[in-house]
Amino acid sequence: MNRTLVAALTAGALLSFAASAQASAPVPNPHDLDGQGVGPLILAAEGGQHGHGSMSADSYQVGDLVVEAPWSRASPGGAGGAFMVIHNAGRQSDRLIAAASDMAARVEVHLTVMQDGVMRMRHAEDGVEVPAGGMAELKPGGFHVMLMGLTHPLEEGSSFPVTLTFERAGDIVVDVQVRAAGAMDAGMQHSH
Repeated sequence: MNRTLVAALTAGALLSFAASAQASAPVPNPHDLDGQGVGPLILAAEGGQHGHGSMSADSYQVGDLVVEAPWSRASPGGAGGAFMVIHNAGRQSDRLIAAASDMAARVEVHLTVMQDGVMRMRHAEDGVEVPAGGMAELKPGGFHVMLMGLTHPLEEGSSFPVTLTFERAGDIVVDVQVRAAGAMDAGMQHSH
């Protein structure tokens, strides 16, 4: 199955689950995507240290790490999705090990895997490595940050803060921009 088809199927399944979620329902097992659980809010992120060292409206720097274009998908409640890219200009690798937000009852770093023909979410116990001189991309169908038990719907055009915690660099707060429910990327072009 090609990557585009897998990404499209994943996006459709996640939106379907999120749309069926009730904001007042208890937080379900995030690994249960057989129709009983709610779709995840996915965050693609690149990290930084404690602070809000913004380089531009959609880039955040802390130490050697730069988080670019944090975004999410609109979601009516329950859970939803957001994404970003993390660059590491340093000589040592770092690792995204946790995330937090007042927008959800529970926030975890996860990985999407295909198991027995079904897309499943798993807690990424070791976090997400951001290699020295390299980058990590959190995106639909891959590593992501799940927000489960949303406290408010994610409305297109709005934004919300997420704190990313890195093993070496520490914490950084990024402002996640909410895009359309079916968005597959941040909707902007970057030159590097």
